[in-house]
Amino acid sequence: MQPYLEPLIKFLGLRFLVALEPTLPPTSHCTMNKIEVARRQLGTALSLYLDDRDPVSTHVLACAGMEVADHLSFKAGAHPFKLFRQAETPTLTNKEYSELRGHFANAFKHAEKRPGIERDDRAIFADFSDLQNDDRLFIGWFDFACPGNAHPMESHVFQAWYLALHPSRLQSPHGLELLRDLSGVFPNLPELPRQKQKARLRKEIEKAKKNRRLMGDPLVDRRSLRLGPVVNSLNQPLV
Repeated sequence: MQPYLEPLIKFLGLRFLVALEPTLPPTSHCTMNKIEVARRQLGTALSLYLDDRDPVSTHVLACAGMEVADHLSFKAGAHPFKLFRQAETPTLTNKEYSELRGHFANAFKHAEKRPGIERDDRAIFADFSDLQNDDRLFIGWFDFACPGNAHPMESHVFQAWYLALHPSRLQSPHGLELLRDLSGVFPNLPELPRQKQKARLRKEIEKAKKNRRLMGDPLVDRRSLRLGPVVNSLNQPLV
C-alpha cells in the first residue's frame, strides 16, 4: 500500500458506518412514493434504451420498475400484464412469473446462489442482448399506466412502436385493427435492421413531443424522462 493511502483508509474507515446513515435535511418535503420509484426506474431505463446505452443497466432498472409497477397495478384494482399471461397459461404461478421476469436481471445483480456458492451465469449472459429489454420495458410501462398514471410521451410512443415491432403479441380482432393503424406510422418495422427500428422510434417520439395537443393530454407526464435529485422527508413513509 502506498504510504499516502493509509491516512485515507483510516479516514474512510472511521466514517464508513456514519456514511450508511441517512443524512436528510429536517425541513425537506417528501416527493417519493412507490409510484415515483417505478417512474424513475422505468424512465431512466427507457432513456438508456433510446440512447443505445448500456443494455445491462437498462435491463436491471426496467425489471426493478416492472416489479413495482406490477404490484401497484394489482393493488389499484387494475389488470396488470401478469394476469393476461396467467389467463393464457393458467398453470403459471406468481413465483414462476417473477422468475421469468428476473431471469437475466438476477444473473446481473447477484454473485452467489447462496452464501459461499458462486453463480455460473455464462449461459444466461450468452443469451442476452438489447432485444431482451423490449418486453421488460413494454410490460413495465403497461403496468405503470394501467391504474391511470400519467407517463412520458416517450413511453406512449414506445408502446405503440413495440406492438408494431412485435405484431404477434396482438391476436384479437381489436388488436388486428390497431396493427393496421400502427403499420401506417411504422411501416415494415419488423423487416428493418435493429438500428433503423430504434431510429424510427426516436423520430416518432420527437414528432409527438412537438404536438401540443398530444403533450397537453392529462395522461402525459411532461417531466423529463430521466428525473433529477430526490427530496426526502423523515416523516412520510413510502406507500
